[in-house]
Amino acid sequence: MAWIPRTKNKKADYLSKIVDPDDWGISVKVFKQLERLWGPYDEDWYASDYNTKVSVFFSRYWNPGAVGMDAFTSDWSGRNGWFVPPVYLIGRVLLNMELCKAFGTVIIPVWMTGRFWPILCPDGKAFIKAVKDARYLPESDNVCVSGRGSNSVFSEKKLPC
Repeated sequence: MAWIPRTKNKKADYLSKIVDPDDWGISVKVFKQLERLWGPYDEDWYASDYNTKVSVFFSRYWNPGAVGMDAFTSDWSGRNGWFVPPVYLIGRVLLNMELCKAFGTVIIPVWMTGRFWPILCPDGKAFIKAVKDARYLPESDNVCVSGRGSNSVFSEKKLPC
């Protein structure tokens, strides 16, 4: 091993500092339950190499095995998608699904004060017509899985989803 100063290894230094604060996922057990209901899934649109549930996946950053980065650069139509997006992208995901006439399962925290909630439930009472079925996942330690980031709301032991 040899030490290399940061000034001579800027690319590796930059890459080593990338931490996704919106990194979270769903447990394998819950995924399998939902896949029995609405699967099989063709694509995992918001994943990483360590939390993907489908062999074909898009990632926010470069990941080994990812078919691409930035799911919004692909057409979502015609494929049954598995969507566990970062919270800040939920509204954009819902709008893009409508635009692409996409279908699939979207995991969304029940946050009625979230910026995305009026898109999903405009009158505050009922989901939009595009929602064909819904399941509320219990708040427990075995539903959501925190990612590698430690400064996110999803880094808590009991995740609110």
